Amino acid sequence: MLFCVSGFQLYLFYLRHRYTPH
Repeated sequence: MLFCVSGFQLYLFYLRHRYTPH
């Protein structure tokens, strides 16, 4: 279960970097 949570965090992190003009 912890792995799924980690993957979800990474997914949000990826989307965050993808939608930021940084």
